[in-house]
Amino acid sequence: MTRRLQRLAAGAALVLFAVVFILPLLWMVSTSLQPEDQVLSETGNALTHLIPRTVVPANYAKALQTLHFAPYLLNTLYVSVLVVVGTLASCTCLLYTSDAADDLLCVDPVGRRIIKKQTHNCTGAFLST
Repeated sequence: MTRRLQRLAAGAALVLFAVVFILPLLWMVSTSLQPEDQVLSETGNALTHLIPRTVVPANYAKALQTLHFAPYLLNTLYVSVLVVVGTLASCTCLLYTSDAADDLLCVDPVGRRIIKKQTHNCTGAFLST
């Protein structure tokens, strides 16, 4: 019985934490879809502010035009592409130079094939695939 109570308490705690972490996201999306006069009004409780009376998706277009979103997007794409290319390049170099990789793989010197090792000793004889 105590095991069941522990699982129930753990589940309740996880649900509580999930609500605590998801509520700001819901509030942000709800506020972004409300007209300006509804966002700034102080009438009602928190639930009436969470569910918009009227939905205004044009707020997103207005925000993108006002904030000049394109340069920020291009900067983010530029940095992301550089990070991915750098990670791929460094990981590829590490694959060929790492001792840990030698324990798991035999790499063809030309780099065309990666063969899982069948034994702990890689003699240079590669299996044909």
